[in-house]
Amino acid sequence: LRDDDARLVRMVQEFILPTAAGKKVAKDLKSQAAPRRADSHIRDAVMAIQRQYRGWTTRDEFLRKRQQDQVDKAAAAEVAAAMLLQRMIRGFRGRKEAAAKAKSMWEKYVDDESGREYWYNPRTGKATWTKPSTLGVDDIGNPVKMPDEKNAYIAYCTSCGIQTGTTFCLSCREIQCTDCNRIMHAKGRRHDHVSMQTEVCVQCEFQVGTRFCHTCKDTYCDTCFTDQHS
Repeated sequence: LRDDDARLVRMVQEFILPTAAGKKVAKDLKSQAAPRRADSHIRDAVMAIQRQYRGWTTRDEFLRKRQQDQVDKAAAAEVAAAMLLQRMIRGFRGRKEAAAKAKSMWEKYVDDESGREYWYNPRTGKATWTKPSTLGVDDIGNPVKMPDEKNAYIAYCTSCGIQTGTTFCLSCREIQCTDCNRIMHAKGRRHDHVSMQTEVCVQCEFQVGTRFCHTCKDTYCDTCFTDQHS
């Protein structure tokens, strides 16, 4: 400070402050400045705490949201994997069901002259040298070897002339398929007739069984017995 200001300050310090009144004023000024400084410090501390709290809550919210996003992504991945697995299972079951249905529609034989395998559909009468695509990777299994005409031994039903005879009526002296035997002997005088089962080849299921394998415990026609036991 210079000039008048310096002289004023010096005068206050030397002549006013040392007096009783000056000391009282100085004491009052100091007592008023402390609360203001304390209030200032408190406000600063409160603002710092608020900043810290807002930062903490913001970070906590961010971490919680990120964690929830990770949980949601994991759950979505599990759902996607489950749906994919379900589609694969449905596709696998569908193919298996289609193949099983195809197996019930097709029969597999071995041609006597060429020795080649072929597939025959008795419902449509269609025969093919190529395995039907509906079978997929599966196949009919053990094919039936067709006999030549001179060795074929087929006993057709005397009633319908279409199905292989599976029963023989001792009274009628006739061989019949299962359906015709049931119909012909359902009522009337034939109801009491006694019928016996005829042996049909377990392999081809249309020729008369002429040989019995004690190891397999099954009856075969001549053709299938030779083919299966050679």
